[in-house]
Amino acid sequence: MNESQQPSVWEKVCYGSGDLASNLMWATCGSYLLYYYTDILRLDLAAITFLLLVVRVIDAFVDPVVGYFLDKRSGATIPRIIRFLAIPFGLTAFLTFLPIAADPWLTLVWASVSYLAFGAVYAAINTSYGVLNNLMSQDAQVRVSLSVYRMVGCQVGVFFIASCTLPLVHWLGGANDVTGERTGFAPFAAILAAMATLLWLATGSVCKVRNFSQPTPYRLLDVPKLLMRNTAWRSCTAAFALYFVNISAYVSMAIFYAKVVLGRDAEFGGVMLSLFTFAAMFSMLFASRVTRRLGKRTTLQVSNTIQGMAMVGVLCAPHCVPVVLVMFSIASFTLGLGSPIYYAMVSDSIDLGTQQSGVRMAGMAYAINSLAMKLAYAATGSLVASFLTFGGYDPSLTEQAKEVGQWIIIGFVGLPAVSCLLSLVFIRRYPDDRKISHVSLAQSLPNEERRQAAGPL
Repeated sequence: MNESQQPSVWEKVCYGSGDLASNLMWATCGSYLLYYYTDILRLDLAAITFLLLVVRVIDAFVDPVVGYFLDKRSGATIPRIIRFLAIPFGLTAFLTFLPIAADPWLTLVWASVSYLAFGAVYAAINTSYGVLNNLMSQDAQVRVSLSVYRMVGCQVGVFFIASCTLPLVHWLGGANDVTGERTGFAPFAAILAAMATLLWLATGSVCKVRNFSQPTPYRLLDVPKLLMRNTAWRSCTAAFALYFVNISAYVSMAIFYAKVVLGRDAEFGGVMLSLFTFAAMFSMLFASRVTRRLGKRTTLQVSNTIQGMAMVGVLCAPHCVPVVLVMFSIASFTLGLGSPIYYAMVSDSIDLGTQQSGVRMAGMAYAINSLAMKLAYAATGSLVASFLTFGGYDPSLTEQAKEVGQWIIIGFVGLPAVSCLLSLVFIRRYPDDRKISHVSLAQSLPNEERRQAAGPL
């Protein structure tokens, strides 16, 4: 590997543009797809709950297939794969929000097929993108820096979606009502899809591979054993999955929390999502500095503790708008601080596993990590959607039953608080930064000496 030239600022920006491209559509699906299906297309809520769970679970299992495919090829092919998938990503993203004039059953089938197709392409391009961090640098601090750019790109996309979606949809649809939203979502999705395609092309064209690792043969039956022996990867994956539980709960329920619990309109939910994104993005600017001082593990322990306490604060006054906004801002700030750290930890833990076993399986390790993220996100999205069903949510009513608000509070506040507490258990088992630095120094050693230097994980 040639480390004489580290990624330039422009290269890091283009690396971050990949997550910007991804989240232009991921944030749209996460924040508005449930609303689009229920309040705009008026599809059956129970059917949509089942659809979201099944499609996302099927989509999640695409990741290991892609990961195995990537591990059989040289790392130098990753940028080409990203460029190849850029146009299919944009096309399937657009089709997901393209309504068809049909009866509810055919509309549900179209929603299932289009969302499944987008999920498969999303899985393929994002698994490739996830491995790219390992290939651009092996320096632990550079990986944190790359992850910061990645997460800034992510949050810029989320912020744009949160603040601009409904205003632009209403403008494109020519009306500030459901009719305008039904007409406006398709052209809005087309604009997003075109932007995402160009951003992915920039990532695949500018980002350089410096770690020219060659494929290492391994059997699929050996994958569980190799990964389970890697304590760092195991604990990081579990904590990261719980992180996505929180994201899913926040973005899926913000609009419903604003409408039902706070008594505001859907656009106030967009304001909450904008606040969430801005606070998270602002905190990422401090991630590198804080981790250099405290280390990754301690930083995550502190941030999860504060986030959980903030959710308890919301629980004490769930209907008070100022309290909710302040506490939610604090929770969002601490959540965002952890974002680049988790991604850097995934890359580091993959290298730790390679050092221990001598087997390069970065694609599969990242893919299964991604599978865990998606399963957590899908299960949470389905769970909070079922909370609406339990409470008796009816989109045609202007005032919902009291039970609806109680279930929304459980999903938006209680679930993330419990998730933060559980995260602390897994974060504690992740190695400290001294172990990571020790492995980074061993990168230039031959394979057998690398395994001895890495020691037990």
